[in-house]
Amino acid sequence: MFLLISLVSLLFIPSFFYQTPYQKIVAYILQSFTFFIGVYAIHESKKELYILTGVCALVITLNMFGVYKHDATIQFYLSFIFYLLFYLMMCVRLMRNIFTAKTVRLSVLVAAIIVYLLLGICGGFVFMLIENIHPGSIYNLQIENITEPSRFIYFSFTTMSTLGYGDITPVTPPTQSFAIILTVIGQMYTTLVVAMLVGRYLVHRNRN
Repeated sequence: MFLLISLVSLLFIPSFFYQTPYQKIVAYILQSFTFFIGVYAIHESKKELYILTGVCALVITLNMFGVYKHDATIQFYLSFIFYLLFYLMMCVRLMRNIFTAKTVRLSVLVAAIIVYLLLGICGGFVFMLIENIHPGSIYNLQIENITEPSRFIYFSFTTMSTLGYGDITPVTPPTQSFAIILTVIGQMYTTLVVAMLVGRYLVHRNRN
Protein backbone atom coordinates (compact mmCIF):
# COMPACT_ATOMS: atom_id res chain seq x y z
CA MET A 1 0.00 0.00 0.00
CA PHE A 2 2.86 2.42 0.79
CA LEU A 3 4.46 1.58 -2.55
CA LEU A 4 1.20 2.39 -4.34
CA ILE A 5 0.91 5.70 -2.49
CA SER A 6 4.51 6.62 -3.31
CA LEU A 7 4.08 5.78 -7.02
CA VAL A 8 0.86 7.78 -7.32
CA SER A 9 2.56 10.68 -5.52
CA LEU A 10 5.54 10.44 -7.88
CA LEU A 11 3.25 10.65 -10.90
CA PHE A 12 0.94 13.32 -9.49
CA ILE A 13 2.59 15.74 -7.07
CA PRO A 14 5.52 17.06 -9.19
CA SER A 15 3.03 18.34 -11.79
CA PHE A 16 1.87 20.98 -9.31
CA PHE A 17 5.38 22.47 -9.48
CA TYR A 18 5.41 22.65 -13.28
CA GLN A 19 7.77 25.31 -14.68
CA THR A 20 9.24 26.03 -11.26
CA PRO A 21 12.72 25.21 -9.95
CA TYR A 22 11.15 22.93 -7.35
CA GLN A 23 9.70 20.38 -9.77
CA LYS A 24 12.90 18.34 -10.10
CA ILE A 25 13.61 18.53 -6.37
CA VAL A 26 10.13 17.23 -5.47
CA ALA A 27 10.41 14.49 -8.10
CA TYR A 28 13.86 13.57 -6.78
CA ILE A 29 12.62 13.27 -3.19
CA LEU A 30 9.59 11.19 -4.18
CA GLN A 31 11.74 9.02 -6.46
CA SER A 32 14.14 8.34 -3.59
CA PHE A 33 11.27 7.47 -1.25
CA THR A 34 9.80 5.14 -3.88
CA PHE A 35 13.13 3.33 -4.23
CA PHE A 36 13.37 2.46 -0.55
CA ILE A 37 9.70 1.51 -0.28
CA GLY A 38 10.09 -0.65 -3.39
CA VAL A 39 13.13 -2.42 -1.98
CA TYR A 40 11.28 -3.23 1.22
CA ALA A 41 8.22 -4.41 -0.72
CA ILE A 42 10.02 -6.91 -2.99
CA HIS A 43 12.99 -8.14 -0.95
CA GLU A 44 13.13 -11.89 -0.34
CA SER A 45 15.96 -12.04 2.19
CA LYS A 46 17.80 -9.77 4.58
CA LYS A 47 20.93 -9.98 2.46
CA GLU A 48 19.03 -8.84 -0.62
CA LEU A 49 17.40 -6.05 1.41
CA TYR A 50 20.79 -4.71 2.51
CA ILE A 51 22.33 -4.97 -0.97
CA LEU A 52 19.44 -3.27 -2.76
CA THR A 53 19.22 -0.57 -0.10
CA GLY A 54 22.93 0.17 -0.51
CA VAL A 55 22.68 0.32 -4.30
CA CYS A 56 19.64 2.61 -4.12
CA ALA A 57 21.42 4.89 -1.66
CA LEU A 58 24.41 5.07 -4.01
CA VAL A 59 22.26 5.95 -7.04
CA ILE A 60 20.27 8.53 -5.07
CA THR A 61 23.51 10.15 -3.89
CA LEU A 62 24.88 10.32 -7.44
CA ASN A 63 21.63 11.82 -8.70
CA MET A 64 21.78 14.50 -6.04
CA PHE A 65 24.51 16.21 -8.08
CA GLY A 66 22.53 16.06 -11.31
CA VAL A 67 19.13 17.42 -10.30
CA TYR A 68 19.58 20.67 -12.26
CA LYS A 69 21.56 19.27 -15.20
CA HIS A 70 19.88 19.58 -18.59
CA ASP A 71 22.23 17.37 -20.60
CA ALA A 72 22.25 13.58 -20.78
CA THR A 73 25.60 12.75 -19.13
CA ILE A 74 27.09 9.34 -18.34
CA GLN A 75 25.72 9.72 -14.82
CA PHE A 76 22.25 10.19 -16.31
CA TYR A 77 22.49 7.05 -18.43
CA LEU A 78 23.79 4.92 -15.56
CA SER A 79 20.95 6.11 -13.33
CA PHE A 80 18.51 5.63 -16.19
CA ILE A 81 19.55 1.98 -16.63
CA PHE A 82 19.25 1.39 -12.89
CA TYR A 83 15.76 2.95 -12.80
CA LEU A 84 14.57 0.78 -15.67
CA LEU A 85 16.04 -2.46 -14.32
CA PHE A 86 14.79 -1.79 -10.79
CA TYR A 87 11.25 -1.06 -11.93
CA LEU A 88 11.26 -4.13 -14.16
CA MET A 89 12.45 -6.25 -11.26
CA MET A 90 9.59 -4.91 -9.13
CA CYS A 91 7.17 -5.78 -11.95
CA VAL A 92 8.46 -9.36 -12.15
CA ARG A 93 8.38 -9.90 -8.39
CA LEU A 94 4.89 -8.45 -7.96
CA MET A 95 3.49 -10.30 -10.99
CA ARG A 96 4.81 -13.53 -9.57
CA ASN A 97 3.02 -12.79 -6.31
CA ILE A 98 -0.18 -11.98 -8.20
CA PHE A 99 -0.19 -15.16 -10.26
CA THR A 100 0.75 -17.43 -7.35
CA ALA A 101 -1.79 -15.99 -4.90
CA LYS A 102 -4.52 -18.51 -4.11
CA THR A 103 -7.07 -15.97 -2.93
CA VAL A 104 -7.89 -12.43 -4.02
CA ARG A 105 -6.89 -10.24 -1.12
CA LEU A 106 -6.40 -6.49 -0.90
CA SER A 107 -2.64 -6.91 -1.23
CA VAL A 108 -3.11 -8.76 -4.53
CA LEU A 109 -5.34 -6.00 -5.92
CA VAL A 110 -2.85 -3.34 -4.83
CA ALA A 111 0.01 -5.28 -6.43
CA ALA A 112 -1.94 -5.50 -9.70
CA ILE A 113 -2.42 -1.72 -9.76
CA ILE A 114 1.26 -1.14 -8.93
CA VAL A 115 2.40 -3.37 -11.80
CA TYR A 116 0.26 -1.40 -14.25
CA LEU A 117 1.77 1.87 -13.02
CA LEU A 118 5.28 0.42 -13.23
CA LEU A 119 4.69 -0.77 -16.80
CA GLY A 120 3.65 2.75 -17.76
CA ILE A 121 6.73 4.27 -16.11
CA CYS A 122 9.04 1.71 -17.77
CA GLY A 123 7.39 2.47 -21.11
CA GLY A 124 8.12 6.15 -20.58
CA PHE A 125 11.78 5.38 -19.87
CA VAL A 126 12.05 3.34 -23.09
CA PHE A 127 10.51 6.20 -25.09
CA MET A 128 12.97 8.51 -23.38
CA LEU A 129 15.87 6.26 -24.39
CA ILE A 130 14.70 6.15 -28.01
CA GLU A 131 14.41 9.94 -28.12
CA ASN A 132 17.93 10.26 -26.69
CA ILE A 133 19.31 7.92 -29.35
CA HIS A 134 17.22 9.30 -32.22
CA PRO A 135 16.25 12.93 -31.48
CA GLY A 136 12.94 13.93 -33.04
CA SER A 137 11.44 10.44 -32.81
CA ILE A 138 8.45 11.78 -30.86
CA TYR A 139 6.57 14.78 -32.19
CA ASN A 140 5.39 17.67 -30.00
CA LEU A 141 7.07 16.64 -26.75
CA GLN A 142 7.48 20.26 -25.61
CA ILE A 143 10.24 19.53 -23.11
CA GLU A 144 12.86 21.94 -21.80
CA ASN A 145 15.55 19.25 -21.50
CA ILE A 146 15.95 15.64 -22.54
CA THR A 147 16.48 14.41 -18.97
CA GLU A 148 12.91 15.26 -17.87
CA PRO A 149 10.82 12.04 -17.97
CA SER A 150 7.32 13.36 -17.17
CA ARG A 151 6.21 13.94 -20.79
CA PHE A 152 7.55 10.55 -21.84
CA ILE A 153 5.66 8.84 -19.02
CA TYR A 154 2.50 10.73 -19.96
CA PHE A 155 2.87 9.56 -23.56
CA SER A 156 3.51 6.02 -22.33
CA PHE A 157 0.29 5.87 -20.30
CA THR A 158 -1.86 7.36 -23.08
CA THR A 159 -0.38 4.78 -25.45
CA MET A 160 -0.67 1.81 -23.10
CA SER A 161 -4.29 2.61 -22.24
CA THR A 162 -5.11 3.24 -25.95
CA LEU A 163 -6.43 6.65 -24.90
CA GLY A 164 -4.34 8.45 -27.50
CA TYR A 165 -5.17 12.14 -27.28
CA GLY A 166 -3.04 12.80 -30.35
CA ASP A 167 -1.09 15.68 -28.83
CA ILE A 168 2.12 13.62 -28.86
CA THR A 169 2.77 11.19 -31.70
CA PRO A 170 5.54 8.73 -32.67
CA VAL A 171 7.10 9.68 -36.00
CA THR A 172 9.97 7.20 -36.47
CA PRO A 173 9.89 3.39 -36.85
CA PRO A 174 11.50 2.68 -33.41
CA THR A 175 8.91 4.72 -31.49
CA GLN A 176 6.06 3.45 -33.64
CA SER A 177 7.12 -0.16 -33.11
CA PHE A 178 7.46 0.27 -29.38
CA ALA A 179 4.10 2.06 -29.24
CA ILE A 180 2.52 -1.04 -30.80
CA ILE A 181 4.28 -3.34 -28.31
CA LEU A 182 3.31 -1.17 -25.34
CA THR A 183 -0.33 -1.05 -26.45
CA VAL A 184 -0.47 -4.84 -26.73
CA ILE A 185 1.22 -5.27 -23.33
CA GLY A 186 -1.22 -2.88 -21.67
CA GLN A 187 -4.30 -4.55 -23.11
CA MET A 188 -3.09 -8.10 -22.48
CA TYR A 189 -2.11 -7.28 -18.91
CA THR A 190 -5.45 -5.75 -17.97
CA THR A 191 -7.40 -8.53 -19.71
CA LEU A 192 -5.42 -11.41 -18.19
CA VAL A 193 -5.15 -9.98 -14.68
CA VAL A 194 -8.82 -8.97 -14.45
CA ALA A 195 -9.94 -12.37 -15.77
CA MET A 196 -7.64 -14.20 -13.36
CA LEU A 197 -8.66 -12.15 -10.32
CA VAL A 198 -12.38 -12.47 -11.07
CA GLY A 199 -12.00 -16.21 -11.66
CA ARG A 200 -10.15 -16.79 -8.40
CA TYR A 201 -12.64 -14.65 -6.50
CA LEU A 202 -15.57 -16.68 -7.85
CA VAL A 203 -13.84 -19.98 -7.10
CA HIS A 204 -13.03 -18.88 -3.55
CA ARG A 205 -16.62 -17.66 -3.00
CA ASN A 206 -18.11 -20.89 -4.33
CA ARG A 207 -15.87 -22.95 -2.05
CA ASN A 208 -16.94 -20.93 0.96
